[in-house]
Amino acid sequence: MKSKRVLAVLILLTISALPGMINSQWSADTLGMGKITANRLILFGNTLITGTQDSGIFIRANYEEKWKSIYNSPKEIRGLVISGNNLVAGTSNDGIFYSTNSGLNWKPSVINAKVIITVFDNKTNLLAGTKNGIFRSSDNGITWSETSMKNVTYSIAEIGMNYYAGTNKGLHIASSLTGQWTKIFDRTTNSIIAFNDTILIANNDGTIWRKRSNENWIEVYSLGRDIYKLFNISNIVFAGTYVNGIICSTDYGINWQESCLGQDTYMKKALVWDILISGTKLYACTGGGIYKTDLRFCIEP
Repeated sequence: MKSKRVLAVLILLTISALPGMINSQWSADTLGMGKITANRLILFGNTLITGTQDSGIFIRANYEEKWKSIYNSPKEIRGLVISGNNLVAGTSNDGIFYSTNSGLNWKPSVINAKVIITVFDNKTNLLAGTKNGIFRSSDNGITWSETSMKNVTYSIAEIGMNYYAGTNKGLHIASSLTGQWTKIFDRTTNSIIAFNDTILIANNDGTIWRKRSNENWIEVYSLGRDIYKLFNISNIVFAGTYVNGIICSTDYGINWQESCLGQDTYMKKALVWDILISGTKLYACTGGGIYKTDLRFCIEP
């Protein structure tokens, strides 16, 4: 908990710094990969693993500078998670693949769906949002079974005792994966996060909505373009957007700052698919490769 509080302070100080002080701190992290579309990024032990649109999986140890392309790995990655000792990748046309050796080799999973939109691990079940609804795996992504959610599913979350599914027919909630789902919001939902008593959702129309206990949904931000992913650390919220880079909120989603973290000319207009914080670095998966910034820049040694 102490490390998270320290990192939160670093982020707050970085966000509040004068933009001119930190514009130069975003840099391309594309050596060995090139400026291709990077869709997902995770940290597996001390190794960064990214899934790209057309060029498969790339891996890089933290101490290395150059990305290594994994031969014959799945392409068009839409979900990338760790489940047990396996890496699991969902693709937009070829179903789900898994790796048992840190991403070096991949095998196809047994799943009755080809179009995978998102993959979510709640440490009990591995869940996949697909064009055919939500599927569940209890063996770390090797085999999959259907659940009671049949709508096209873009995002999945577990909050408290309930499951949430952002679908093409709105946001739904259920107390079990085999029970009945109830619609609670009537818009396609790309991403869902929760902290304290607050739920935030990002919609495909470029809006962010907030709901607190015993309150109705309130629109707190409107971009007019897709917002792909919400990311929360120590109650600081980042959002990856379509051609507007990263936006952020330090007050539980009430107010939003565009072009936060001193984004340079490229990052201010970047399409950001995914965000990862590792140590004191923030990584962004963009349409032009992976970019990074050092959150310690504003801190005196």
